[in-house]
Amino acid sequence: MGGMSGALKRVKVHPTGAAVASLFTLPDAPRMNASSFYAPASVEDEAAVHTAGRTNNYACDSAACARVRLQELREANAQVIGSNGHVLAGGQQVPCEFQRATREELLAMTINERDTYLTALPTVIRGLTEDWPARTLWADPRKFSARFGHHEVKAIRAAHGFGKLARLGGSGCFDFDEQACPGQQNATVSFAELVPYSADEQIVIMDLPDMVRGEHELLTDLSTEYEVPEFLESISNVRLLSLGGRPEGVQMSAHHSAWLAVIEGAKLWHLAPPNRPQPSNRYCPNRGKIDYELARREGVIHCMAYPGEVVVVPDNWWHATCNMLPYTIAVGGQTWDRSAGTQFGARGEAEKAATIARWREGRPRGLNHYQSMIEGMGLERGERLPTTAV
Repeated sequence: MGGMSGALKRVKVHPTGAAVASLFTLPDAPRMNASSFYAPASVEDEAAVHTAGRTNNYACDSAACARVRLQELREANAQVIGSNGHVLAGGQQVPCEFQRATREELLAMTINERDTYLTALPTVIRGLTEDWPARTLWADPRKFSARFGHHEVKAIRAAHGFGKLARLGGSGCFDFDEQACPGQQNATVSFAELVPYSADEQIVIMDLPDMVRGEHELLTDLSTEYEVPEFLESISNVRLLSLGGRPEGVQMSAHHSAWLAVIEGAKLWHLAPPNRPQPSNRYCPNRGKIDYELARREGVIHCMAYPGEVVVVPDNWWHATCNMLPYTIAVGGQTWDRSAGTQFGARGEAEKAATIARWREGRPRGLNHYQSMIEGMGLERGERLPTTAV
């Protein structure tokens, strides 16, 4: 693409933000059919990738690179998981220090007991996601990308997107700076372009006013293959998708109650109670090795979460994560939705049957009040950055 940089055209963002988002366009750049990502990688693909400097080079954003990367991701997770099914953090197993419960154990509690249990300490719950179509359909990165890759997301959400912005717009686009890089805020890439780079990414997409319409549509489309876990409706005001295997995950922060369900891969959690000072950030050195002496001083506890496990974080607990496998994907929710009914309530058989029917018919989950408000804000479509078609 460097040879085409002379055709670069920069358009400024309209000062009111009401105009179509501006970006960097290569007028003669070919448009790539997203389906070209999903054919099996060929000998020719491998040769093209080798010429481009292998797939860890962000300049390698062609369909050939995507095919090779997706093929590599399919094998990568299995190579990291130990023979006992555990993921090691810096060569060490991680004893889970959170309280643990099954769906059956939570059902056996009264509402008040469940409320006290889930708001007191971090919890890992099993038995809430076994019937989700996502558990099988998203396990293969190629199938996941083929299913949801047509949605447009902000380029700035991903290292790969930033790399493309820098190539198209120059050094002013290397950091987040709309003045130095006009159009950067709403430039988009297809989700299909980002999934192959999962091993090097930490992408989080949430229901927020700054999202583009494609991100809202992606979160809605994802809901055709999973459901908010039982008991957790009231802490699901905001939807969340986390994708990426870059060891560095979310750094120490605190907010209202939240949950996160691992679909594929593994996440290492670091949590501390709200009455402690903010702990140090965890940048996951040496493949996530835990400094237990530092953790003791800061009051931090740990747990490795695997597919089929839902982590519930109570109000204002400090938390950070490390992505532990190259292809790690999770969905979640956070903040209180007071309109959702009984706090931590169980679901009846009619509600479960309605969910199964919705999955079978491919219908998305209905939006709550907050998500509808975001949708009604007139979300920008953004403009797509060009992609090479090799």
